Amino acid sequence: MGFWPDDLAGWTAALQGVAVAAGGLWAVRTFSTAQRHKAAEVLLEVERGFRDVQQTCDWLTSTDTYEAKYLVPLRKMESTEDLTDAEHSRQAEVDRALRFFYFCSVLNSRLGVDLATLENAYSFYLREFINPEKRPDLRAYVERWYPGLFAWISKQKPAHKAG
Repeated sequence: MGFWPDDLAGWTAALQGVAVAAGGLWAVRTFSTAQRHKAAEVLLEVERGFRDVQQTCDWLTSTDTYEAKYLVPLRKMESTEDLTDAEHSRQAEVDRALRFFYFCSVLNSRLGVDLATLENAYSFYLREFINPEKRPDLRAYVERWYPGLFAWISKQKPAHKAG
């Protein structure tokens, strides 16, 4: 038997094979497109969630605001001192922001969602949160209370520097 079928049954089997292969390719393409759309939806939802913590993130990355609003509560948390109501409120802001980024790390690493875009989108904040020169107290807090987040941030590649 050569490459081309000799009878109708052979042609029918060949056409069935081609149809199955074409159907498989169509299914893979459809699945791939659906996955990209789902990833885009997830990214949009994550970005909406970021809006709720963006102000806190900006304050945490501003040296003046960080020292004025968050340094004392962070230090008290590490020494197990009691926080005032205002300090407790500030610490809740920090935890809300850190939980947002922890959620991003879970999406990225534990659920297998390939969203390296999350790392790129929020890398400035993430690296600043664990910057040992600028925010050693915040770094210690993240490392102690959010070890999964700390590991996720630590494994990220440094940002490319122009020059």
